[in-house]
Amino acid sequence: MNGVLDVFLQNILPIFIVAAMGFVLRRSLRLDKQALSKLTFYAFSPALVFSSLVNSQIPNDEMVQLAAYALVVTLSIGLVALVASRIMRLSRIDTVALLLVVMFVNGGNYGLTLNRLRYGDDGLARAVVFYVVSTILVFTLGVFIASMGQA
Repeated sequence: MNGVLDVFLQNILPIFIVAAMGFVLRRSLRLDKQALSKLTFYAFSPALVFSSLVNSQIPNDEMVQLAAYALVVTLSIGLVALVASRIMRLSRIDTVALLLVVMFVNGGNYGLTLNRLRYGDDGLARAVVFYVVSTILVFTLGVFIASMGQA
């Protein structure tokens, strides 16, 4: 039980503290959340990804394996969801919604932070590889799948 408490105190609690600080700052300083979101999306996240990939000690073959794993996981879960949608006889729009929900995760916001806190810089570097591949898939395959709902 002590291990669970340690994981919570060292890994989960800091994320909640940062989120609470953001909530308090938003309420007290009336910060513009749209501007902060854009700054995070267009500046901070790419800087984190670039810095992590450049400074990582991950061998190239392992990086390729991680990227392939992310691709295989995403496509496999998509195939399972597609089969499930056929079994449930979902409409085209519902099938597209199911595919989008199960295939693409939001691993950037808290996922990268949690990996960094739990596994250090090595864990962050590996999580960034997964994040980059999944983000590329969201903005390519995800857009294609989303467009199938209306086309």
